[in-house]
Amino acid sequence: MSRILLVSADEQASAATIEAFRSLGRLVLRVDDADAAVAHLAEEPADLVVVDTDATCASGRELVRRLREDSDPAVAWTGQGVASGLGLVFAEVPDAVLAPPVTMASAGAMLGRLEREGARHLDNLRDLSEVDGPIEHFPPLRVLWAAQLARARGMLELYVDERERELHLDGGRIVDARGFPDLLVDHGISIDDDDGLEAAIGKAVAAGVRPDLAMQSAGLHIGTEIAAMVGRAGGMVFFDPAAEAPPRPVPLPTPLPLLLASGMTQARAVAQVRQTLGPLRGNRLVAVTEGFGPGGLPPSALRLWRAAQSGPALGEVVGDADADWQAADLLLQLGLARLEVRAETQPLARSARGGGRVRATDDGPKLDTAEQERLQELIAERARLRELDAPGILGITASADATARGVEQRFRLLSARFHPDRYSRDSEQLARVAKDCFSLVNDAASILRQPHHREEIFKRLEARERGQVYVTDADRRRAKMHYVAGEAAFRRKQTDQALKELERAHDADPTDWKVCLLLSRTWFDTGHRPPEECYALASPLIVPEGRARSEQLQHLGELLLALGKEDQAHRAFRQAVVEWEDNHEAKRRLRLHRMRTEGVDAVRAQDRADRDRREQEREQERQRKDRRQGLLGDDDGPDSGGSGGGGGGLAGLIGGLFKRDKGG
Repeated sequence: MSRILLVSADEQASAATIEAFRSLGRLVLRVDDADAAVAHLAEEPADLVVVDTDATCASGRELVRRLREDSDPAVAWTGQGVASGLGLVFAEVPDAVLAPPVTMASAGAMLGRLEREGARHLDNLRDLSEVDGPIEHFPPLRVLWAAQLARARGMLELYVDERERELHLDGGRIVDARGFPDLLVDHGISIDDDDGLEAAIGKAVAAGVRPDLAMQSAGLHIGTEIAAMVGRAGGMVFFDPAAEAPPRPVPLPTPLPLLLASGMTQARAVAQVRQTLGPLRGNRLVAVTEGFGPGGLPPSALRLWRAAQSGPALGEVVGDADADWQAADLLLQLGLARLEVRAETQPLARSARGGGRVRATDDGPKLDTAEQERLQELIAERARLRELDAPGILGITASADATARGVEQRFRLLSARFHPDRYSRDSEQLARVAKDCFSLVNDAASILRQPHHREEIFKRLEARERGQVYVTDADRRRAKMHYVAGEAAFRRKQTDQALKELERAHDADPTDWKVCLLLSRTWFDTGHRPPEECYALASPLIVPEGRARSEQLQHLGELLLALGKEDQAHRAFRQAVVEWEDNHEAKRRLRLHRMRTEGVDAVRAQDRADRDRREQEREQERQRKDRRQGLLGDDDGPDSGGSGGGGGGLAGLIGGLFKRDKGG
């Protein structure tokens, strides 16, 4: 591959890419856009076309569609779209991806692979034996997903960021992990790179952490690190099915699909996902069904995968809920769905219901006014249902309704409203949206038909009717896990991460005073909520006396200051010092208050008086100590026993008495 055509509209930004390929002895020419590239290739062929993509990979996709018709040169993508993780999520798949910044080493590795293997369109991973190459071509997220589908056994080796990581799998589950020194950082436990899961969990147990919590944290950290590698450059991935199994495997209890889903939620913020996928709302989201299945994924991802089987526009199946965007991102990164360009024109069609002709548009056949109103109502209802949990979808709001009979009654009512047979004579758009609504209702009923789920909902509603909060043991465990992660992020000044974890902990267990107090502090420090809401959360808490109570009073004092209630604030600071004398922040606030009210000179005079008093107390303590030592130390008086006492003080006195008794 000696001749390379670079497609980039930014001459200055492409200079480094050109230099990397020219350093390898390649001839590089640059054109501005896809039209210029096609025109250039018609006159002068090239061995490789490298496209510097924008945020939506539009130019790269267009070139793949136009060049694949003639099976001309290989196509590689680089640029912003690849960096954001979009390199392998489209129907238009390149032969190679090159994550920026392009270096001579990464360019050379890509050219070497293309020259050895030829142009091979990157697609969903079918055979784990193929996994041996750059991380851009074999994203670890997809490799692990393929491994759990195949119930594979072996070792996944990752060389990323100059660090080596190993994951041992058995039956598609993680049974050992090495090279993750921050595996239990949320519990304040550091481990060595060579420590496996057994050693890590052993250290956690020795530190007083329950084994199940330690394994949950370890799994979440592994999933987060793997998800953070999406769009990463400069790494290698290798899967060895013949690797020797660990001598003492420790299977993680959380299934691999949920680990990957949780990791994606942690590593890829919703704002980032919206920014990446938002411009692609008009693309069709198409489910990949050949050889793949979504089993084990969260319910939101399962619903979206089912909806994507009909190929709707991305904007039609993701609403304003964060869970929808995260589910779409998860399906695309796992290769369970892809984005396709919607057809620009459609033939004229007849309305299935009214028989009249409708005009084809980019968004499908145009409906008459009545059907358009019905469609908008259904779309609004679908968006509302997506925001609700299972009892909310079925309209179960009282504990008396949370019974098997109540669930079936509400399911029959809603299924009659949204059943696909009712819309069989309507337009395709109406039928598709109604089918989505019916799927949501059916999923909710399936959950509540399970006795343990129904019992939990009954207890929650009953507690709410009594003005209480019902929290299960599972909720408490989940809240503790998120609290530990949030506290660690708070200490590291990672406020966004701390806020996300603490809000999840509060959603799971709003009765935990530790969670509520730290969440209130984080809200106040970040300005995420007004002081009134922070105070309303922190003030009713029943906190143990001592340091914890002092820190609560200190925080309440800061909130009262922000609300302009200085007298109440300084009373809280004084109480904080009484609870815990070493609360220096409360002391500092009180000192500043005295300076404003009494004057700086008066405060400094009082400080000198306090220092003199403390010095006098220390002097008196030294004198008392000296007097005690004098009674027990040397005494040169005539009653000391002289040299015959054999020593001074109490020992000499006892020795002298002993000798006089002996002489008598």
